[in-house]
Amino acid sequence: MVVVPLLAELAEPVAYLGVVLLRLEQRLGRSWLAAAIVVVVWAAEHALYALLTSSGGGLDWGFAAYRVASVLPLVAAWTAAYYALGRRLLPIMPPGGWSTAAPHSRWPWAWSNKEHRCA
Repeated sequence: MVVVPLLAELAEPVAYLGVVLLRLEQRLGRSWLAAAIVVVVWAAEHALYALLTSSGGGLDWGFAAYRVASVLPLVAAWTAAYYALGRRLLPIMPPGGWSTAAPHSRWPWAWSNKEHRCA
């Protein structure tokens, strides 16, 4: 259960901000429009996560809407931070507090800047 959220958190910013946003900016010639499209598509993609937990009964539209609405502000903030920090991906990669995998990490110091002492 830890691997899927971890891989998604590492791959999504690279895919959406490092590849898709760049291509849309080149194609559209407007950064704001490209950013808006990326934010909407990136958030909408999270609606499909509900299919991973369903037992073949189809998509729970209420839960799917909740997923989109809950992730939309975070995705918008990531995109804004990407622009504000000079279009660099590394500073906006998810720190330990945002990661769903971090609390289960064997090495918590790798996810946070808090001091941890080795036993």
